[in-house]
Amino acid sequence: MSEEIKMNQDHLQFLESLDKVNRAIQGTSDLRQMMRDVLDAVMSIFDCDRIFLLYPCDPEASSWSSSMERTKAEYPGVHALGLEMPMDAEVAEKLRVVLASDGPVNFGPESEYPLPAKVADRFNIKSFLSMAIYPKSGKPWEFGMHQCSYARVWTPNEKQLFGVIGQRIADALSVLLSYQELLEQRKFVDDIVENIPNMIFVKDAQDLRFVRLNKAGEQLLGYSRQELLGKNDYDFFPKEEADFFWAKDHEALDLKKPVDIPEETIQTRLKGERILHTQKIPILNEAGRPVYLLGISEDITERKNAEERLRRSEHNKKIQNRIASVFLTIPDEEMFGEVLAILLQALNSKFGLFGFIETNGDLVIPSMTRGIWNECQVPGKSHVFSPGSWGASCWGRAIREKTALFSNGPFHIPEGHVPIGHFLAAPIVYGEETIGLISVANNERGYIEEDKGFLESVANYISPILNARLQRDRRERERARMEESVCKLSQAIEQSPVSIVITDVEGRIEFVNAKFTQITGYSYAEVLGRHTRILKSNETPEEEYRRLWNTISAGGVWQGEFHNRKKDGELFWEHATIAPVRDANNVISHYVAVKEDITGRKKLEEELRQSQKMEAVGQLAGGVAHDFNNMLGVIIGYAQITLNKVAHDDSMRKNLEEILKGALRSSEITRQLLAFARKQTIEPKILDLNDTVEGMLKMLRRLIGENIDLVWLPGANGWLVKMDPSQLDQILVNLCVNARDSIAELGKITIETQKVNFEEAYCVEHEEFSPGEYVMLAVSDNGGGMDKRTKDKIFEPFFTTKGVGRGTGLGLATVYGIVKQNAGFINVYSEPGYGSVFKVYLPRHVAKVDHIKKDSPVALTVGGHETILLVEDESAVLGVVKMMLEGLGYTVLGASTPGEALRIASENSGDINLLITDLVMPEMTGRDLAKNLTSLYRELKCLFMSGYTSDIIARQGILDEGVNFIQKPFSKQELATKVREVLDSQ
Repeated sequence: MSEEIKMNQDHLQFLESLDKVNRAIQGTSDLRQMMRDVLDAVMSIFDCDRIFLLYPCDPEASSWSSSMERTKAEYPGVHALGLEMPMDAEVAEKLRVVLASDGPVNFGPESEYPLPAKVADRFNIKSFLSMAIYPKSGKPWEFGMHQCSYARVWTPNEKQLFGVIGQRIADALSVLLSYQELLEQRKFVDDIVENIPNMIFVKDAQDLRFVRLNKAGEQLLGYSRQELLGKNDYDFFPKEEADFFWAKDHEALDLKKPVDIPEETIQTRLKGERILHTQKIPILNEAGRPVYLLGISEDITERKNAEERLRRSEHNKKIQNRIASVFLTIPDEEMFGEVLAILLQALNSKFGLFGFIETNGDLVIPSMTRGIWNECQVPGKSHVFSPGSWGASCWGRAIREKTALFSNGPFHIPEGHVPIGHFLAAPIVYGEETIGLISVANNERGYIEEDKGFLESVANYISPILNARLQRDRRERERARMEESVCKLSQAIEQSPVSIVITDVEGRIEFVNAKFTQITGYSYAEVLGRHTRILKSNETPEEEYRRLWNTISAGGVWQGEFHNRKKDGELFWEHATIAPVRDANNVISHYVAVKEDITGRKKLEEELRQSQKMEAVGQLAGGVAHDFNNMLGVIIGYAQITLNKVAHDDSMRKNLEEILKGALRSSEITRQLLAFARKQTIEPKILDLNDTVEGMLKMLRRLIGENIDLVWLPGANGWLVKMDPSQLDQILVNLCVNARDSIAELGKITIETQKVNFEEAYCVEHEEFSPGEYVMLAVSDNGGGMDKRTKDKIFEPFFTTKGVGRGTGLGLATVYGIVKQNAGFINVYSEPGYGSVFKVYLPRHVAKVDHIKKDSPVALTVGGHETILLVEDESAVLGVVKMMLEGLGYTVLGASTPGEALRIASENSGDINLLITDLVMPEMTGRDLAKNLTSLYRELKCLFMSGYTSDIIARQGILDEGVNFIQKPFSKQELATKVREVLDSQ
């Protein structure tokens, strides 16, 4: 009875244990939670220390770990410790034993199978019960219990219960694994549907309401599933779109087969209008009736846009190719217009302009549609717009901001401008620089971003082409400018009034201009490649050449003068500036010389020096003559007074006559000196030169002698001159005497006159002449002639080539002074062995000929009884003149200074009839003295005397009208005559 009871109790306990396990299995559909609950139940049923499930139960695996495990805290297992254990031989053998058994296998005490030593030691296993369980899918599992607290021996009932529980776990695993696999498959499908990039939706077949929408659908439409599910197309989309969708849905449902919609548009919530490729597929039930409608929509907006971009790109390429062809084949004046015409057609625009930015920043528009230009009535319209005129215009902003802009109005345009409704402008930018502008206006629909992009792409495309064209044009303009500049430079060099020579560094000639060939007589071909020394004359010191080369080879600029030789041997002077020319590497490659022919200037300088020398000598001669005349006056006066007192048979008379003769001869020399110094007093008359010369021929023939033939060649219809007749006598006498002395034996002297008119242009080339009308008086001979050295000195006083006692050296100097005093000039032509020609040029005078009175004989002594005031600062002169006048019967009041003369005049109670005064005195001039005295004696007459004339009474030595003058020294007879002439004058 007790055994039966015990059996019943054991059976009841067995059933309760199974019930506990069953409740754990049925408590959840979650596999892991179910396993945890089952293992907890089993652990409590068997009161073991650790229970686990190991998957897979595979002895061939490289490692193992517990998939699920429940353990007491003091005995953590592999799962609790998170370990992955290597598969050793003992564990592998254990798994093989378990797999080979039909039920539970006991390891440890009272078992034929020992515990796996390493694992048992590691995890404190004292007893081990295990079995293999086989769910319907997958590999076998190991189900096992460990007893760690003691070496437990498992009873048959425990093994039986463990086996039944293991089978129950296997069945539960089969169900749950199948369910989990189904969930995973469904999740897999859901994941595919959710992650597919196309929109997938499902509608019920009856009301076409949304019952399913994937994530791609939410993102595309902009509505969440919660917003969309249970609603139809009319709840979200415009009626036209919803009608289209509804019709296509019914088409698929009615046909019971898929409908393909290659392209449909849909208005989305967030992305605007999109283009879809949609397939609608009816879902049929077992009876073949549609229950759902599946839709798969691919967003092909980007692809369509790409296709459109490709289409536009191809279109743009065609436009660009046409434009490129225009740039390459059309001339400049047509190119801009052709490009603009293409763009106006492409953008369906009425007006436009196409221009470029000039280097100064101005916008130049060579092409503007004819219509807008013709219709534009803006005052002062122009094709050139400076930056200041751009203002806030659309195209001005486009240039400044370097970006394309468009506007569809309204516009603020100036009065008279063509109406603008729509405007699009794109700058042409190359690098960082705006180089041009394209603008179109007034299309029908207004401009959009697509138009802006198109024009911008065209601008970008033509940017390098336009830049190349502009650079080419600018280079051509620069080249033309340079060519023009070079041409001008070449012309300037060729037409330069100075010589220009370019040589290599050795001095070999590579270029000369026309002036060089003109001056030197060498042709271009003759000097090319030759050294500049071909002009060398050996007149320039070698040291100067060394300084030249040292300077220019060191990179300096040399300036100096050369005395060079022309091709024909003629010497000439040049002033040269020579500088180095450097190449791109700053190395001297050439020399350039700019040379001026200064032969004429040198000649003028020499003439100036000669003139200055002559002037200085003249000043000296005049001063000497003045002082000498005073002394001669004393000698002549006292000699004449003494002679009047000496009897004719007195032995002293001859001595006195020789003294007087020498003094008179000396006075003649002083007169010649004064003539040279142009300080003799003259009284010019208007003369017919032919008549005057004619009257002198007889005297001249006696003068030159019978061995010389005198030829007279008067010019026809001669002009008049104005000069002192005595000066003309001096010129002819001196020139004829000079010619006579140059002829050794027989010879000929020719005198001729001629009218000459020197033009301005002629005088520029011949510096020795002055423009105007002249009478030329020439005296030529066939004597011995002169060399250049002699010719250069013939007008110097006291220069002579004659022997001692044959000449004073004053004859030609006198001629020179007379000619200069009369505003003329003299030229000499002479060569040794060929004689000489002296040509005197006297200015023409337009007037009637003066009647020249012949001198009539006068009485030896003409005196009088008038009172004369005599003023002379030289006491010797004062004494002798006073004596001469008193000898003539005059009453003489003598004064040695102007102050004394004024005192005598104021104290004198009688009349003073004549004032005779020296011109130059310490206190005041003779002329000033005369002015003071005439205020006291209104009828006072004046006679001035001097060793030479002064501007006080004469200009250029020509006596002022109404002035009475006597030249020192003078004889008693000359004085008597002059005094009587003045006193008797009215």
